[in-house]
Amino acid sequence: MTGYLEALKYLYSFLNYEVRTDYSYPCDLNLRRMLFLMKFFGAPHRKLPFVLVAGTKGKGSTACFLSSILRSGGFKTGLYTSPHLHDPRERIMISDRKISKNNFAILMGRIEKRLSRNPLPAGLGKVTFFELLTTAAFVYFADQKADIAVLEVGLGGRLDATNIVSPAVSVITPISYDQDGLFFRVPQSKLR
Repeated sequence: MTGYLEALKYLYSFLNYEVRTDYSYPCDLNLRRMLFLMKFFGAPHRKLPFVLVAGTKGKGSTACFLSSILRSGGFKTGLYTSPHLHDPRERIMISDRKISKNNFAILMGRIEKRLSRNPLPAGLGKVTFFELLTTAAFVYFADQKADIAVLEVGLGGRLDATNIVSPAVSVITPISYDQDGLFFRVPQSKLR
């Protein structure tokens, strides 16, 4: 991989449930893919403590607040959030600085190289956009020797890619239907 634009092209070649609206809850989610990916990189999800933030409302803000508090306490803090507004690098931060374009390209190149040499077994399904970015975040936080990382879950639930960690702390913000969200189309009749 030669640069940032090529890294983005690679990333966006993966199925992205955040922008698709033509599906119901994905039935192919599983943690085995993430665990398989982690083996390629020496299990970075086991190399530092994590705070895992879940919920429907306020989980992103809560994750940012917690990261800020930890940074104020002198900790080198990783922060993984989703979705991004402008640039996927916004999701992967160390001490309030998003991953550089160069580091992002290098990281995506490492992941691409591993996946091309060692494809996932067919029974595991295909790696998703979120799983790829989650892998990148874990590897980056371990490489940068973060003291702690705060993770905002993605789609949530027990099969969310972030749930492969054993968090030091778990936080659950309010949970409710996300009626107007991009992720799930719940028929109005089911909400009554």
